[in-house]
Amino acid sequence: MTVLWINGFATPNPAYRGYTTTKQELVKAERNVGNVIEMAIGQAIYSAKGGELIKHHIDWKYTIKVQWMGLTADQKSLIMRETGKEWFNVRFVDLDTDTLVYLDKAYRGTEPVCTGWGHYDETTRRFEHYDISMEIIQK
Repeated sequence: MTVLWINGFATPNPAYRGYTTTKQELVKAERNVGNVIEMAIGQAIYSAKGGELIKHHIDWKYTIKVQWMGLTADQKSLIMRETGKEWFNVRFVDLDTDTLVYLDKAYRGTEPVCTGWGHYDETTRRFEHYDISMEIIQK
């Protein structure tokens, strides 16, 4: 079983130590400057000891770092084509919770790396094997 699906396609298993998931917490945070409760634009400023952080959790944003090694030319082409779109959906195993997570919209990071190795066939213009590493980021 794979750990990552892109637009419904099961990807090959990642390389050894080539799969990480990260959750970035999106917050709105401010420092309280005193113990007085104030009103700012219709919203209460919390009373707390001066200098304390007041944090409002908004959401979590996922980033998946993945590396594949020894792919065929067809596997490489499928992964690069499906992640090269403006948006794509992704289903993956979240390593924090060991659960499957579905993201309706994700995009490929700005620096995917595709490496060809082995015999190069001049007729098909393909290498024998390919390695890919990239980040997949939740919108």
